[in-house]
Amino acid sequence: VQQRRVWEQKQNSFMRQKILDEAEVICATTIQCGSVKLSGFDFHGVLIDEVAQATETSCIVPVVCRGARQLVLCGDHCQLPPSVLSR
Repeated sequence: VQQRRVWEQKQNSFMRQKILDEAEVICATTIQCGSVKLSGFDFHGVLIDEVAQATETSCIVPVVCRGARQLVLCGDHCQLPPSVLSR
C-alpha cells in the first residue's frame, strides 16, 4: 500500500510537470508564482487582473521570481473598488 502511494505521488507529480512544461499560458495567483512548483519557469509576460485588490508586494513576486520582462496590470474600479491603500 505504501509503495503504491509513493508511485501514485510520483506519477501525479510527473503529469503536473508535463502539463506545465507544455502550457502556453499558466494561470496562478501572484504569490503562487513564487512557489517551488513553478521553479525553473521564466515568464516572458505577466498579466495581473483585479490589481486594485492586490498589494504591491504580491505584484512584484512574479516579476522577481519568474523574470518577467512585461507586466500588465488590469482592473476596473467600477467592478471592485481598491481595497489596498498605500502610503
